[in-house]
Amino acid sequence: MASYSYEEHRHSGISMLTPAMLHHGEAELVIAKRQAVLDDAYARHPERFAKPPGSCPPPQHVWINKPPQDTEKNTQ
Repeated sequence: MASYSYEEHRHSGISMLTPAMLHHGEAELVIAKRQAVLDDAYARHPERFAKPPGSCPPPQHVWINKPPQDTEKNTQ
């Protein structure tokens, strides 16, 4: 049985990053490195692509349990 790893499992909901990458502030560096690889692949073989490839942007918000939209209503 496989075990979950905070350091290994990449989530589609967070741009194929691991929770650890986000927690440690590595998301933008990882995404920039991915884009460099995509740019190189496109430069070498543009015929393989319908358009220039782009990386997913880093997520703006990340949480395990989404906080309520209106916290004022929940505190009364």
